[in-house]
Amino acid sequence: MLQIETPSSDEVLKTYLEIKKTIREDHQRFCSRYNLSTTKTEKETVTEEAKSYLIKSMLGDIVPAWKRTDWTFNGYSDYPRRGSIACGWFIQRVLEHLDFTFDKKHTRRPYFAQNWPIEMVNGLDNRSWNFPDSTSECNTIDDHIATLEEDIYIIGFARSINDPGGHIGFLITSSSGPFILHSLMQVECTPTSENLYYKSSDFFYLGKVFNDRVMKCWLEEKPLLW
Repeated sequence: MLQIETPSSDEVLKTYLEIKKTIREDHQRFCSRYNLSTTKTEKETVTEEAKSYLIKSMLGDIVPAWKRTDWTFNGYSDYPRRGSIACGWFIQRVLEHLDFTFDKKHTRRPYFAQNWPIEMVNGLDNRSWNFPDSTSECNTIDDHIATLEEDIYIIGFARSINDPGGHIGFLITSSSGPFILHSLMQVECTPTSENLYYKSSDFFYLGKVFNDRVMKCWLEEKPLLW
């Protein structure tokens, strides 16, 4: 029987550092193209290409390295498979390693990752929304997610509209179905139908990760204000 060896944490780290270096170099090239663009159409083209690049890098390079990294409530490891990572810090590290930077604006907490889920979602997407809400025609969160376009979202899990949330992760919508990517016991990506936190929550905070404001910050090398 073919035995596939799991790479050691040292091997993962070496590869991961190379991935980060490549992303940083590619980021600079996108920024140069964006700055040299003279029309709205040219800037929109670069933005769309950059978004596709970030999604591909996140799902193809960053996330696979973090899988099976342990979770602890106060974990804030800067590298996969070393130490542990809390759910909020997993969100922040993924974005940081895609070459985003953060700068606080209104919050009392020193790091983006330390905020309540509702604050993290609203801080990332100023057009974020809740479910359920009075304007939605959908009866369940599954029905609502089925109406979303294929993309990567940030999702906060709560018990009610008065609950700022107790957990946060990424929601990935694709042709193969919706998935929750998060750090809970360990970093994992599971279908929503199998995710216990998703199934046991009654209220959700949602926003697009790579929205227009976020992409503009990345291409203009400005920090994300939250």
